[in-house]
Amino acid sequence: MTEAPPLDPIDAGALISESFAGTSGSRLPKHVRLYDAVAAQIDTGHLTAARKLPGERDLCDATGLSLGTVQKALGMLVTDGRIVREHGRGTFVRGDRRPLTEMWHYRFRDPATGTHLPVYATLAGREHVAAGSPWSDALGPDDAGYVRITRVVSIAGRFRCWSEMHLPFHRFGGLMRLPRADIESINLKQLLAAKFAAPTLATTQTVIIRSFPNDVAEAIGTEPGTPGLLLSITGASRGGVPITFQRIHVPQSDCELEIGVDAVSSITAAAA
Repeated sequence: MTEAPPLDPIDAGALISESFAGTSGSRLPKHVRLYDAVAAQIDTGHLTAARKLPGERDLCDATGLSLGTVQKALGMLVTDGRIVREHGRGTFVRGDRRPLTEMWHYRFRDPATGTHLPVYATLAGREHVAAGSPWSDALGPDDAGYVRITRVVSIAGRFRCWSEMHLPFHRFGGLMRLPRADIESINLKQLLAAKFAAPTLATTQTVIIRSFPNDVAEAIGTEPGTPGLLLSITGASRGGVPITFQRIHVPQSDCELEIGVDAVSSITAAAA
């Protein structure tokens, strides 16, 4: 990492403390409010790329929060790709986050400008899983199992979505060996076309209103039980063979959601 000019930890702590105090009217948990406070200082450029952040206990002193709360917030910032923790050196603002392009199935518009907001993905998990519903129903049987890729998707730092994609293992098991950066820096549909010769040629999408599971709510910083959109997408390749089943949890926001950016075979809306 290229070292930026040092930022006085006291000044950084004061910035974060002031930003955190500004969230006092929020009903979100304290660790989410602290996440938002640090993210706001990064987004506004007050905490620039490669800047070192105050230590955990310094942040406790600056905000009056417990160590556990501070650690939870920093963990979310790491997961979201906003900061990086280097053993023996400290915590730094990450400077290599790249926005995804070609968000084929869902994009968000800034309510003030109408422009599309940048999207950043961070890999949350990569697993070899057995058959199960609903991915087996959508993709069909595979004796080898399935690849599950979960990502936290940050929408311009304003809010986060949770994406979970399943793929047949016999065809896409190589995803388990790819570098982390390959999974984070590209639309997965583009990755499948480029590395596995499996373009997505048609999709079917459904939307339902549903409360977020507790683990998903925690990962994207919303209250457990909060209702949001669950967008399910089945992608098919040549010959109409299904190759991906993706579920995207979208929280409430003031941003307009644009669905079906590419040619979509069907979109169905339903209420839980």
